[in-house]
Amino acid sequence: MKDTPPGELVDAVLAVARGRSILSPSVLDRVITAATRTTAAEEAGSAADARARLALLTDREREVAVAVAEGATNAEIAADLFVSVATVKTHVGHAYDKLAVTNRVQLALVVRAARPDGTRPVSATTD
Repeated sequence: MKDTPPGELVDAVLAVARGRSILSPSVLDRVITAATRTTAAEEAGSAADARARLALLTDREREVAVAVAEGATNAEIAADLFVSVATVKTHVGHAYDKLAVTNRVQLALVVRAARPDGTRPVSATTD
C-alpha cells in the first residue's frame, strides 16, 4: 500500500464499499506463486508415484513408453526395437490401460514425472 498512488487507494476503498474484493498486483503475484509452488517433498512424492505407476508395465511396455515420451513415432519405435508397428501399438495400448491415460501426451507426462531431472533412466523400481 505504501507504493500505491492515492487515486488507486480511493478506487479500492470505493470498490470494497460496493462489495468487491481487491488485491494489489504485488499481493496477487505472491498469492499465485504460493498457490502454484510445489515443495521438494511434493515433487519427490510425485516422482515416486510416477515410478510406481511405471512399475506396472512390462519391461517392453516401459521401453515403448519412454520412447513415446522422447517423441518417437510408432514407426521409429518399431525400427529401434525390431518389432512391427502393430506390436508397438499394442504396447502403447497396454500402457494406456495400465496407467489410466488416454493419449501420448498423458503417457509422456507420467514418464517425465518419474524422472524429474530429465536424465535419469526410468526403472521398474522406486529407488
